[in-house]
Amino acid sequence: MPPSSKRAGFTLVELLVTIAIIGVLIALLLPAVQSAREAARRCSCINNLRQVGLAMHQYNDAHKRLPPAKPPGKDRYASAFVWLLPYLDEASRYGEYDFTVRPSEEPNTAITEVSLEVFLCPSMTFVGGDVPPGAASYGVSTGSGYNRDPFNRYTGEPNLFCHNGAIIDPSRGKTSVSGISAADGASKTFLVGELDYGLTNLYERSHGAAGPGGSTQWAFAYPGVTWASVVGKFNSDRIVTKLYEWETFRGDHPGGVEMLFVDGSARLIPTETPHETLEALAHASDGELVEIP
Repeated sequence: MPPSSKRAGFTLVELLVTIAIIGVLIALLLPAVQSAREAARRCSCINNLRQVGLAMHQYNDAHKRLPPAKPPGKDRYASAFVWLLPYLDEASRYGEYDFTVRPSEEPNTAITEVSLEVFLCPSMTFVGGDVPPGAASYGVSTGSGYNRDPFNRYTGEPNLFCHNGAIIDPSRGKTSVSGISAADGASKTFLVGELDYGLTNLYERSHGAAGPGGSTQWAFAYPGVTWASVVGKFNSDRIVTKLYEWETFRGDHPGGVEMLFVDGSARLIPTETPHETLEALAHASDGELVEIP
């Protein structure tokens, strides 16, 4: 009688069960991997903001004021970030920058069309996929009002831009870390925050004045470019009211926006934060005590 032969291999049912188990394990693993990657990107974004905060403090120590929103004069438009270059290991770029002409003019274009890593959040995505020259992810806090309003809603005077934030137009005077600390508390006043390219309807609502998603570029001093406020819907992914959201802080991290405070600390501010709280955090001298969410 011949010896019995043992069956080798898998049956179809066993194979299907194995594939199903592997599929379930992959489905469970992918969210964990994505979450870990986002956590790493958030850490990198916060590190960028803290570097900018340290540069702001170094500038403040050297000049007894925070950097201006733009240089004095009508048509220059260099942003506060340009003034920070020597404190961000970019002294050579700063030395080559010509403050007598605009960022978009020679010889400045060789500098301003470069996207610097310290100004880019690794989570940021671009609507349409194209990365504009000199693109950035952050804007300085100009306050709680709309920078394009013809009149300042607080004084009734013609709007001179950047009227009540930590970074203001030089024609409005100057702000300093010590001054803000005495007025509102440096740990409770916005200094810089995310300003991404996530506005899905911006091109249509701005009638082509802005590219797809946003217009943030680190070298240009202008609303929605490096000036940001809390006038519109916070962390919106579309224009909702007029063009308010164009210059309102927004980011690509789940649940909120990474914000840098005047004291140099950085944290995620939840999307659902009440507007009154955001206004108090953006206003640098209202004297209002506010609890940070």
